[in-house]
Amino acid sequence: MRPFIGPLALLLCACTLSGDPGTTDPGESTAAPDDEVVLERVESEEETFRVVQLLDGLEHPWAVDWLPD
Repeated sequence: MRPFIGPLALLLCACTLSGDPGTTDPGESTAAPDDEVVLERVESEEETFRVVQLLDGLEHPWAVDWLPD
């Protein structure tokens, strides 16, 4: 297990740093999806969110299903 810690840490850092940092301009917006808007605006202390329904009819939408080996 010990020989894998260094490469695993390097891989984790590479994956984290390669992500898109997003927009830095608060006035700039991204393209909105064409799905059904559930809530137009949800405000928190730091951000404002828009809730969009992507799928419906899921039996357990928050469940994790373990696949066989």
